Amino acid sequence: MAESSHREGEASHRYSGLLYSGVFAALMVLAAVTWGLSQVHLGRWNLVVALAIAGVKASLVVLFFMHLWTHRGGSRLAVAVCLTFVAVLVALTIADMGTRLPVALPPESGPARQYMERPEWPASQQPNLEPGRQEHFRGP
Repeated sequence: MAESSHREGEASHRYSGLLYSGVFAALMVLAAVTWGLSQVHLGRWNLVVALAIAGVKASLVVLFFMHLWTHRGGSRLAVAVCLTFVAVLVALTIADMGTRLPVALPPESGPARQYMERPEWPASQQPNLEPGRQEHFRGP
């Protein structure tokens, strides 16, 4: 008897094929937008926009394909804890790159090296980023 009531409650939370098709179509459109973004140069905003699109796609998958929209309690808490840890790790990575000395960056780390070459510093205080010549960092 309990089994049949559980199945009835389960059936009330099932999504229609139309909803799944709509979510799938949205994911395909967002994938096309992501590809289109890779063809356009937005400077420093490329990463921000790409992460925003990825976040929307991940949200669609978690909410509808993993049924988090209808689940309560533990499932939502688990996702919230995971997102918190990801946010902390991203923040620590950004803090690490923002405080890293230019001489600690390998020569092939193009965008990070460009970020560290700050035009607001006088030429006498620009760090020497030539491979093989590593002077001590002189900040502003």
